Amino acid sequence: MLGLGSYNRAIDDLSYSIETGENSFKHPNGLDMFEYFQQNQNRKEAQIFNSAMAALTSSHVSSISSMYDFSQFNTVMDIGGGQGTLLSTLLKNNPNLSGILFDLHHAIESAKNLYTSEFANTRAEDNKNFLSRCKLIEGDFFKSIPIGADGYIIKNVILNWDDDSAATILKNCLQAMEKTKSTAITTTTTTTTTTTTMNAGQYDKQKKIQPKLLIIDLIMPEGNEPFIGKFIDILMLALTHKGRIRTQKEFHKLLNSSGFDITKVIHSSDNVNFISIIEAIPSSSLSH
Repeated sequence: MLGLGSYNRAIDDLSYSIETGENSFKHPNGLDMFEYFQQNQNRKEAQIFNSAMAALTSSHVSSISSMYDFSQFNTVMDIGGGQGTLLSTLLKNNPNLSGILFDLHHAIESAKNLYTSEFANTRAEDNKNFLSRCKLIEGDFFKSIPIGADGYIIKNVILNWDDDSAATILKNCLQAMEKTKSTAITTTTTTTTTTTTMNAGQYDKQKKIQPKLLIIDLIMPEGNEPFIGKFIDILMLALTHKGRIRTQKEFHKLLNSSGFDITKVIHSSDNVNFISIIEAIPSSSLSH
């Protein structure tokens, strides 16, 4: 990303962000960063951006996979998952898991190209098995989020947005989770009254579906000790719509106001991986 003209213009104009509190990406480039990358004339820069995000994910995807038990889910959805680097790793490590990649058009197109090239040299049956477990869906998480998963992953997304925008994403996710749960209950009820080839383990797993939200992100520590997130926090000011690295208290407040309760926070023990995983469930689930 350091070689992108749009990025360099934003960093050169950082004083504008410091003086006004507004992002310095839009000031010289005319559009917010994600709007900019959706323009046809900026497609090449969008591909470089997606590749940079995929490389960043690749650097700590193995740690994420080992930090949390993803095998508990039937289907995971990576919301704003870019080229699908994290999702493809989770599916490879969990052969009984299905996945949905949800992002904007330019990201899904990049994912299609990546998956095609990645599996070009694999056995046909392995390729078919993987692709049959993975759906690629185009959409805008500010408008709606698809149903159909019991694990909803939001990785390195919330940090790009102010609280109001982040709350919109989370509330859309909550709506999708609630619809998914009600659909699963209806399906399970129907299953009990019809003949099925579903084995006992599969039936029990479906019956116990409790959608969970996983926010995978940096968490800003309290205090003044050095932390890579403080540098990234400045980049968020310059590049995004008032995005920032949040403290754990700020995540609690944001999630609670959006209809979620945090059930677990997992910090990486890897000294080079500063990512944390926040597990949350709809607040209504705690009353059932």
